[in-house]
Amino acid sequence: RSLATARLDRRAARDSGSKALRAAVRAGDHEQQERLRLRQRQAELLAAAVIRVSDTCHGGVVLRFGNAEFSPDTALGPSAFRYDSERRTIVRGEL
Repeated sequence: RSLATARLDRRAARDSGSKALRAAVRAGDHEQQERLRLRQRQAELLAAAVIRVSDTCHGGVVLRFGNAEFSPDTALGPSAFRYDSERRTIVRGEL
């Protein structure tokens, strides 16, 4: 009787391990989908984002859109900065 019980216990442990693995994969899929959704939302926000400097943008100032950074070498006059998603850089326009 103990041998049969041991076999059943091993089978149950093995089956629950695969169920746990499937559950973990499903949870990973959900997390992956959430990361993709957040990246898409960030891209949408970056497309509409603008930094307006009405006076002087001094050299050494760091402007950041997502992971892209821009730091002018010299002082710039009034400007508007936006993220160019095709070039993945920050571009400057006049106000």
